[in-house]
Amino acid sequence: MNKNILVACHSVKSPIESDILNSIHVGKSCIGSFCDEEFQCRLSDNTKDNISAKNKYYAELTAHYWAWKNLDCEYKGVFHYRRFLDFKDQLPNNFEYVDTAMDQTISKLGLERENIEKVLNENDLILPKKTDFGSYNIYENYKTFHYEKDIILMMKTILDFDPSLYQLLNEIMYSHHKMYCCNMFVARKEIFDNCVEWIFKILFEIEKNVNLEDYKDEQSRVFGFLGERLVNIYFENFIRTQKPKFKELPIVKVQEAKSLC
Repeated sequence: MNKNILVACHSVKSPIESDILNSIHVGKSCIGSFCDEEFQCRLSDNTKDNISAKNKYYAELTAHYWAWKNLDCEYKGVFHYRRFLDFKDQLPNNFEYVDTAMDQTISKLGLERENIEKVLNENDLILPKKTDFGSYNIYENYKTFHYEKDIILMMKTILDFDPSLYQLLNEIMYSHHKMYCCNMFVARKEIFDNCVEWIFKILFEIEKNVNLEDYKDEQSRVFGFLGERLVNIYFENFIRTQKPKFKELPIVKVQEAKSLC
């Protein structure tokens, strides 16, 4: 059993890859998906059991689905092509780092296999440090930047499946002003798979009750946005009830010094 962190890429390739960080082309089945000789990821989300064709609406979650269904490894996780976790835990959260050489960036963020394995072996779960929404609680943040009807439907769907989450759900939605963002996490296989299975159970039910033609431009990534909230609900409950060993690490936005295209 090994460790595999997928780096979701959609139009440009990740500036960072290694024997533990593997690029995956998300949305490869979508019409017009960019793919040529300069953009060849190691993996594609349109192989084996997949929902690649839904990437327009699920965003990076098509990588999570692919990892859940097709990866058999001790630890698995998902990063973005320009968002990583600082495994040295030294940089501020949401820090923007300019990548001038892959080896230097890997060293700066502690992304060498030896260091990643050391952190993982000491923990069951790695999450990003929470992003502060300021005066907005999580519900208000969603209502302000997306469609309020969707988060209402999400909350109803959760409680239809599990009414026992009522108190926790209301606490998170209306009292929390910080949130795990970007659908980024790394976990032991059973933790990752159980979380992703629960998320998709909720999202697939929501999908039955929305008209996707109503979603344009950025808002089309509706299930990716809802997925971020579901990650928080799942892991808040999991941490409180199961008491796993976990660590929160800063998100780092990696920008290449030169164009990737």
